[in-house]
Amino acid sequence: MREALIRLAAEGKVLSLSKKGYFTLPLVEWALLDSYAVGRNALTLALSHTSADRVYRTVPCDELSAAELAIRTEAAFMEIGQGASNCEACLIVEKFCFCSHPLRMEMAASEYAATLRTSLATLTDAMAMLGRETSLVKSALMNHLDLEQRAIPHAIQEIGKKKMAGLSFSAGSL
Repeated sequence: MREALIRLAAEGKVLSLSKKGYFTLPLVEWALLDSYAVGRNALTLALSHTSADRVYRTVPCDELSAAELAIRTEAAFMEIGQGASNCEACLIVEKFCFCSHPLRMEMAASEYAATLRTSLATLTDAMAMLGRETSLVKSALMNHLDLEQRAIPHAIQEIGKKKMAGLSFSAGSL
């Protein structure tokens, strides 16, 4: 466990404070918007280099839990990244998924859940054409990324409220 935390700290994914422990980094709106710009470009590039022999198994999104919605979305993104057979694209997409995961989790547990579910179903259906109908997959992907990006301000606000509520609870229990 310690080695994993040291590695995550070295990669800048968690914050390490001497004698205090490891902490997640706060979500910052401009950083997430930048992450979406990079993620969008990497996914678009990867999509344009995906071979026609890729097979993506679609799975219904109707019964997925909030966590499963987020993970299924990230799996679709990773499938596109891996389809390009470019390790650099895969790493960029993986980092994008990691950085935007809290946003996806917040969306899946909020009033955005139904819209996220519908958008993911559309993307998943389009992914069946991965490598053959690139324009169809790209359209569904861009629409899904637009949805997530529009939710950034709301999600950051909600996450901040939850953290403040947690701090109030912790301070009150002392």
